[in-house]
Amino acid sequence: MITIEKAKRSDSLAIESLDRVVWERRNGSQRTMSDADYTWRIWIEHALVYTAKDDGRLVGVALAFPTTSGRFCLHKIFTEEAYREQHAATLLAEAILHDTDKLGVDVFVNVFTDNAKALLLFEKHGFAAHPHQTDTNRITGTTLLTRPAGRKPFFSANNYLHSIYR
Repeated sequence: MITIEKAKRSDSLAIESLDRVVWERRNGSQRTMSDADYTWRIWIEHALVYTAKDDGRLVGVALAFPTTSGRFCLHKIFTEEAYREQHAATLLAEAILHDTDKLGVDVFVNVFTDNAKALLLFEKHGFAAHPHQTDTNRITGTTLLTRPAGRKPFFSANNYLHSIYR
């Protein structure tokens, strides 16, 4: 059974390894561009990072981080191939979007236009074409999708977003 939980620093090596495998599967080994273990440790500490695990073994990851515009970038959702039909990406997306809705922030994602399953996943979760970029990026083959916030953000002295978005 798949469980979703916030990532821990101890997950960073497994996340980096899965990131590399998924990237190479999509882009080929000649264009390796995975994020290093130290980058994942920073994201785990300062962003929204969720893991999907099956009996304690990492099978998927989602990452979203705040931007200077006040929105969150849903930067990555990836899973092992075998877990795609088990809706691991859906569970990860729902965890991230639950948090961004609680924070009251809009979310955007840049998705490959040939990834029909990802496009459907984001559409089902309220994402739509960004009003200022309705066409495909000719260089990367991606399109920008946005999702409005569930509610306005709550800022307090104890809220980490307070220091970012004053």
